[in-house]
Amino acid sequence: MYPPQQQAPQPPEPKIINAQPAPMRTLDEENRLSQEQKQNLDLIMNVSLEVAVEIGRTRRKIQDIIAFSKGSLVVLDKLAGDQVDLLVNGQCVARGDVVVIDDNFGIRITEILEKPDINELAKYS
Repeated sequence: MYPPQQQAPQPPEPKIINAQPAPMRTLDEENRLSQEQKQNLDLIMNVSLEVAVEIGRTRRKIQDIIAFSKGSLVVLDKLAGDQVDLLVNGQCVARGDVVVIDDNFGIRITEILEKPDINELAKYS
């Protein structure tokens, strides 16, 4: 005789999550920019900032750097596939993934860092 077959355990009932959009305050007159603020904002919108993408860093002795030649390998502190840092005037403001579009490199921003100090962004190195 064959032993009685056991039925596979039933999967648990799926949880129902009641998702709702986050309540957003409407923009009332008190929160809108004044005319002077709008003009000031318009003034700075065309200011150029240095934007750079950093794929990694390393520290080397001068003798090592002098010995660099075509084909030298410089090992950086990040692994392949790690996110790269987006720097504005030397200050890291975001992170993202490297993308290639029509033989051009770019960055898809995946994380915006906490608000940087505006005074730090304004400094030129």
